[in-house]
Amino acid sequence: MLAPRTVLLALTVACGALADTPAASDVPGYFLNMLMWNGEASERYHGSPLVPAVLAAASSTVAATACPAPFFPVMSQCFWTSTSYKLSWDDARSFCQQMGGDLAEPLYLTALMVHLQNHYPAGKEFHLGASDLEKEGNWTYLSGRPVDPRGWMAGEPNDPAHDQNCLNFCFQGCRASYPPLNDQYCHREKNFVCEFFVA
Repeated sequence: MLAPRTVLLALTVACGALADTPAASDVPGYFLNMLMWNGEASERYHGSPLVPAVLAAASSTVAATACPAPFFPVMSQCFWTSTSYKLSWDDARSFCQQMGGDLAEPLYLTALMVHLQNHYPAGKEFHLGASDLEKEGNWTYLSGRPVDPRGWMAGEPNDPAHDQNCLNFCFQGCRASYPPLNDQYCHREKNFVCEFFVA
């Protein structure tokens, strides 16, 4: 018999794949944080009005996200990860574009971390599609969406020389495992995450 925690995690991920509204898709994020993290790391979810979100999720009838191979679904997004070789941020972006996507802009950092930890348990660092190259200290994704400041590791971003300008997603090898965001040198060759943007 499966443990209740395992069942709840499976239902949470399945719910995320079916959700198509911001309120509905926040429900899996809430439960993933409750399952994975304690204290301040999940505090932002505790104040969410869950009942309307649960009702919205329950009424959702859309199909799960369909990702073209070799991309895989995480919640409502499609990702592909490079783990066998490493590239600079610029080269990683070019690689992702040649796959028909771009460097990833994850909406749900916890959900992506769960997937990466399940498939790549060794310590990893991944380039993501955000930087402050246009304006120092103004961290935005390639789409223009701002990076959520609650996603940074404690003490990050820390860039006194103004030369750590690319976003790095890091776990199980960094100073902290959650939150996972870190500012990194763009020229450093790292693994990376590509995203295929579903219309």
